[in-house]
Amino acid sequence: FRYTSALQTAFNNGNIASLSDIASRGWTASSGANVFVANHDTERGGSSLNYQASNNIYTLALVFSLSFPYGTPTVLSGYQFSSYDAGSPNSGYGTCSGNTGTNGWTCTHRWTGVAGFVGFFNTVKGTTLNNWVSDSSAQIAFGRGSSGYAVINSGSSSWSRTFTTPLPNGKYCNVYDGAPSSSGCTGTTITISGGTFTATVSAYSALGLHTGALAGGTTTTAGTSPTTSTTATTTTTTATATSVAITFAETATTVWGENIFLVGSISQLGSWDPNSSIALSSASYPVWTVTVSLPPNTTFQYKYIRKDSSGNVTWESDPNRSYTTGSGSATENDTWR
Repeated sequence: FRYTSALQTAFNNGNIASLSDIASRGWTASSGANVFVANHDTERGGSSLNYQASNNIYTLALVFSLSFPYGTPTVLSGYQFSSYDAGSPNSGYGTCSGNTGTNGWTCTHRWTGVAGFVGFFNTVKGTTLNNWVSDSSAQIAFGRGSSGYAVINSGSSSWSRTFTTPLPNGKYCNVYDGAPSSSGCTGTTITISGGTFTATVSAYSALGLHTGALAGGTTTTAGTSPTTSTTATTTTTTATATSVAITFAETATTVWGENIFLVGSISQLGSWDPNSSIALSSASYPVWTVTVSLPPNTTFQYKYIRKDSSGNVTWESDPNRSYTTGSGSATENDTWR
């Protein structure tokens, strides 16, 4: 709850730069910490942010929780309320539509920015923090290894600057406001070249780039300059992709409290460890999706698993699924068995 309180204070006071040391405050080690912006108790008791917070800071706090390397974040997806003891609407039957909720349900897990940063979390998991930038107490940006970069602006004015990142050169989708499409991005497209990109982030908004969300399914190239050799003419060698974006789409019906995860034989898929499995988004339910950055031209095995609210794990039936990546992005469509 100290984490929850720290985020509430920082975002309410416009001092999110103070969160830079949140992983080194002597709390539970990151590997054993389960963190959240709000839960079903704190959102009503005034001891955390909630969906009613002004200036979009609840969503921005969720973005921070999903992008900063401390703990395993949980996203509360509940319902609207007008009093402390208000019960669930629609006879307790949760309903979602598109990227939002219906019949009084918030369906927070479907909000574009939240769903986008769940993909960000899955892609950058296990990487370290780098390139921290803070031009004011309400504006922060940071990288996660060479897999992602996040910008959060909780201030009342837009933030424009050039950011430095080890992300490979390429065109990326801002997962806060959209997703990759066959022709580019449904939201903003950002180009990284030579280890930098320039962007303007609106007031009370965010930006998220990661190697699993490339514009139009394009591949990235190494961030260093290509080598050249001179004979009679100059030949440029094109840098090869170090990863490819593979989208896994699993059709599966679930009951309340169940979620679908992906696990497999390679380290990027958790090496068969359910605790390291990758959560899929239910934004297109009953199709669950996630885009993962994987090494090119690699054969591996994988399965989908279910986890309920108590942490119980149910595996798909045998045999293991098998897949071989190519040199570019692709989508694998599966059905629960």
